[in-house]
Amino acid sequence: GNDEIWATGLRNPWKFSFNRLNGDLWIADVGQSAAEEINKVASPLPNTALNFGWRCFEGSLTYDLSGGDCPGYGATVAPITQYGHSSGRCSITGGYFYTGTTYPNFANKYFFADYCTAEIGYLTGTGSTITWALNPTGSINTFGEDVNGELYAAIGGVIYKIIDSSMSFKKKKKNGFTMFPNPSKDRVFIKSITDI
Repeated sequence: GNDEIWATGLRNPWKFSFNRLNGDLWIADVGQSAAEEINKVASPLPNTALNFGWRCFEGSLTYDLSGGDCPGYGATVAPITQYGHSSGRCSITGGYFYTGTTYPNFANKYFFADYCTAEIGYLTGTGSTITWALNPTGSINTFGEDVNGELYAAIGGVIYKIIDSSMSFKKKKKNGFTMFPNPSKDRVFIKSITDI
C-alpha cells in the first residue's frame, strides 16, 4: 500500500473531528441505502492503515462483496454505532465531542445530526445508544466549535449556538466590518457593523 494512505473503506465521511481533550478521532460516514455510521478511533491513532469496510459493508450490513477484494467483516474497523433509514432518517452530519464547560449536561457526549429529519443525536461516552432530539429550526449542514469547546450549528446560512435547555438554539450576534471604496486607489475606510 501507499504510505500516505492512512484509512480506506469510508464512503462519504461528512465531517470528522478530534476530541480536543484526548485526541480521539470521530468520523460520521454517510451510507448508501440502509445505514449511517459513526466511527471512533481511540488516541493514540495507529500508524497502520485502517479499513472501515465500505463498499463491502455499509455499517455492519453487507453491501457489495463482489470483486474478490473484500476482507471479512472482522478485519474492518466496526462503527461505534449506526442507525438505519427508518423514520425518514437518511444522511448523517458529523459533529463534535463536547469539550466545553458551560453546559455540564453535554459533558462526555458526541453530537451529530441527521440532515433529512433535522434531528440532533448524541452518544454518551463510549456507548452506542443514540439519543435523538428534534431540531425545529431546520436541517443542520455542519457543526462547529469555538476555542472554549462550545458547540454551534449551521442551518440555512445562519449559525446557532447549541445551548442546554434540552438542546435548544440561540442565534449568535455577528460583529463585523465593511471596507470601502472597493476597489480603492489610495485609501480605504473601515466601518464597524453589527448584524443580528
